[in-house]
Amino acid sequence: MMATQPSDAKRAMTNEVPTAVRTEFGAKSSDTAAAYGRLEATPATDIALVRRALRRLTIAVTATVLFSIPALFTLAGIRALHEHVGLEAAVTAERVSNQAQGAGSEWASDTGAIREVIASIPSMGIQIERTLLGPKGKVLLPSTTRVDRPVLTARAPILINGRRVAELATSASLWPTFFETALVTMFSALIAAGLYLGIDRVVLRALRHALDHLQTAVRERDSALQETSDALALLARQNTRLKAASEELSRTRDAALTADRSKSMFLAAMSHELRTPLNAIIGFSEIMARQLYGPIGHAKYRDYANDIRSSGDHLLALIDDVLDLSRVEAGKLVLRREPLDVVEQIESCCRLVQGRATDSGIDLRFAPAANPSATILGDRVRFRQILLNVLTNAVKFTDAGGSVQVDIGDDTAGTVVIRVADTGIGMSDDDLERVFRPFEQAGVSGARAVEGVGLGLALSRALVREHDGTLNIASAPGRGTTVTLSFPTLLEPTSVSRREQMSLQEVLRTDDATSAASSVPSSSTQES
Repeated sequence: MMATQPSDAKRAMTNEVPTAVRTEFGAKSSDTAAAYGRLEATPATDIALVRRALRRLTIAVTATVLFSIPALFTLAGIRALHEHVGLEAAVTAERVSNQAQGAGSEWASDTGAIREVIASIPSMGIQIERTLLGPKGKVLLPSTTRVDRPVLTARAPILINGRRVAELATSASLWPTFFETALVTMFSALIAAGLYLGIDRVVLRALRHALDHLQTAVRERDSALQETSDALALLARQNTRLKAASEELSRTRDAALTADRSKSMFLAAMSHELRTPLNAIIGFSEIMARQLYGPIGHAKYRDYANDIRSSGDHLLALIDDVLDLSRVEAGKLVLRREPLDVVEQIESCCRLVQGRATDSGIDLRFAPAANPSATILGDRVRFRQILLNVLTNAVKFTDAGGSVQVDIGDDTAGTVVIRVADTGIGMSDDDLERVFRPFEQAGVSGARAVEGVGLGLALSRALVREHDGTLNIASAPGRGTTVTLSFPTLLEPTSVSRREQMSLQEVLRTDDATSAASSVPSSSTQES
């Protein structure tokens, strides 16, 4: 037992070590083979494989030409020589058979006659060795000529009365065939060398040039890919910067919108807070001006009270405009829509402005004849506010002796068009771009002072849009200004009282009851 354990351990170690060595060596060999087998498949490696295969094919073709032509020529020469020698043997044997047939049984002793018969047969261009042999291979008549060895021999039987009595052996030397084979081998070698050089030098050179061009194209492609990669990286960086800039602009826009909403809410709140004390100031100043509770005592106090009321009215109107504009910007302006007689509203507003126009020496005219029954669906107070703002501006910026013309009509799109044209100072293109901005005034210079803070047109355009209409201005310096207002027409409004304030739903419900709802434009059904 003790003797067998070491031997088993030794055998186990012997088996284990070579196995580990073989495993490691096999792993390295497989890694090497894999490394060689995992060559990158590129056009250069493909052409290298084609070159290697073509060179092998060239060697194979050259070897085939070099060995096949001489071999085929040698076989053909030996065959032709064998046929020639066989033919010589057959012809000679036939002549000798005829001679032996005539000589009888003593033909073998007449060697002279047989020699003459053999000598009379021509050799047909090659040197022939003819030997007459007996039945047991004994030489009966040796050849008079000797040919160089090695030879090719053919035998033919000599027959007398159908009985074989001897045979004729005809031999020819193989050296001429070997010599011709050597010449053909040299010629084949020249052909093979030409083929090898032609294929190797021409075709492989063309492949080499193609490989060079291909490598150049690959380098150019790699360069183009690198440039494309750099461009993509640059575009990615620019995209990142643009995205960051877009996010920053978005944040800035949100901040601006938030600030604008805060401003509108602040203006609305402040306007609302200022209206209460202003109403008190206006009310108390009116009481003092009228002396409702007894005389004040001095006339100046009453004048001061009138001035306080006028200033309060002006400040209240300004606060109302600011409040209305802030409501429009905040989207919180609610219109009380009702059918409005446009002619009646324009006449009422012209009467309110007529005194100011007369005082300024301006001729204010209204021509309603084009469309005396024009009706729209709108807010009475806001519509009058629009007209008063436009008329007041026309009178304000027209010099004494000028005129303000108000026209009304329809266009083909089913809208009511109101035009207010004056002969005032006009506006330039720059003025037309900024005239709708709040707190901006056009056509104002240091030599001409006009009242107002520049809210009229901005508020008027906002209110016109709330009525689903448009406000356009055409003007030129020194040639006057024309303001065009367009509102959707409300057809057949006679069943509804023009003086009664109604909601939009009530108006549409009443129109449905009178079968006139189909004539109401869709734009007039959108309440702000």
